[in-house]
Amino acid sequence: MMADMESLQFVLIEDQEAHFELMKRAITIKFPLATIHHFTDAGACLERLGDLNPDIIVADYLMQGMTGIEFLEVLQREARNIPVIMITGQGSESIAVQAMKLGAWDYLVKSSDFFKLLPGAVEKVIRQRKLRDALRESARLNDLLLDSLPHPAMLIRRDRTVLAANRIAQEMGARINDLCWRSFGCGEYIPEEHKRYLREHPGSVPTGGTKCTFCRLDEAATAGQPSSAKGISSFGRLWDKCWTPIDDEISLVYTIDVTEYKQSEQQIHTLTQQLIRAQEMERQRLAYDLHDSIGQELSTVKIGLDTLLDHQLDAPVQMVTRVSWLSKMLQGTIEALRNLAYELRPPILDELGLVRTLHEYCEDYATRHGIQVDFFPAGMDDLELDFDTRIALYRLVQESLNNVKKHAAASRVVIRLVASFPNIILRIEDNGVGFDVPDRMNAARGERRMGLQGMEQRVALLAGTMKIESRPKHGSRIRIEVPIGGKLNGTKEDYPHC
Repeated sequence: MMADMESLQFVLIEDQEAHFELMKRAITIKFPLATIHHFTDAGACLERLGDLNPDIIVADYLMQGMTGIEFLEVLQREARNIPVIMITGQGSESIAVQAMKLGAWDYLVKSSDFFKLLPGAVEKVIRQRKLRDALRESARLNDLLLDSLPHPAMLIRRDRTVLAANRIAQEMGARINDLCWRSFGCGEYIPEEHKRYLREHPGSVPTGGTKCTFCRLDEAATAGQPSSAKGISSFGRLWDKCWTPIDDEISLVYTIDVTEYKQSEQQIHTLTQQLIRAQEMERQRLAYDLHDSIGQELSTVKIGLDTLLDHQLDAPVQMVTRVSWLSKMLQGTIEALRNLAYELRPPILDELGLVRTLHEYCEDYATRHGIQVDFFPAGMDDLELDFDTRIALYRLVQESLNNVKKHAAASRVVIRLVASFPNIILRIEDNGVGFDVPDRMNAARGERRMGLQGMEQRVALLAGTMKIESRPKHGSRIRIEVPIGGKLNGTKEDYPHC
């Protein structure tokens, strides 16, 4: 780090004693606490540099034993990073250019006012070195900060130039002062027309620059807050990237490897999918067993009861009354069993389709529970949905109406099912008591309720979205959007009882 301005260490290489005294006088007037070491021979100076560790060297171009250019070459070979002001009486532009290329920080000609100009030149060089040292320290701290991060991290300017990169990013190809999309493996995401331009003009950049299609750097810089892109594929892995603005021009770009997380997420997704399929198959089996086996047996028993006394004209009135009561009770049980089987798996879902099934379910629900249900389908008649989408939409309506019955205290529910390519929109609205959505969702998770959570899972498996709007005393609104056709791979063959 540069010493304090007034306690500087100077080395003056000058073989003319009078010139040395004049330079010394000019410097000490400006920097009275400075220490000045005088050499008439460049070689002797080089031998003592390690001991003196000067802050600045003022060297004459013509010195004993070597020229100023040769002196600069030695400093460069020995990697001595000491500011040098070159002094010459020749005023040669070529010497000046050569000296500056070799690392001289300034160049002065011994003119009549040279001794007045020297202190100003020294002050300018010292300030430049202080600035350089400060920048180096800042860069060092940046490097330490970046290297402390466990994932690839870079400082990137708004023109996409990499200003700094941690060790991990550099090992993966990031190069300082290069464009991030060219050096960090994401060039596949730049626009196609730019790819063509780069093939035709290797090493150049399209006019106006370019960027990856997922890049959020401009967005982050303009908004002054972090922005992110998820699931970027590069280097055979999946990454989440975040752009955090440092100022208007520079952002920290942090990249997290989420491959294992995404794989685990996909495994959970697949297991959930299989669980729901298994649940549907079990519901099918139970529905058919209840309807075709137990239901038929109960119907046979009822017929037996109804005909038990047909040939006994003198049967006691008490027995006739008892048998009649048992027959009516059995008829109620058969109807409840049929309703349960229908709830588990409506057979007309496969025979007559989703819209007709929902019409009948809503009518039956209204009759049984005394709640008005208005069902409005639109654009669904000519739409062929895959098996899993039909099942999911039916279950979503079913679960929503169950929630209304349990919690809403509503008198009316409006259901709209609309085909709006490329999505199907399901909207369910009631005039019930409403609820606080965050509180209800947190309570549902804490109490392991599966109503709303189950709906969320079904929607997620179809790669859809679900939004709930509600507040106390103002009813509830659910809006669900799923792609037409859904995302599950199940077919009717997955459900052998259909």
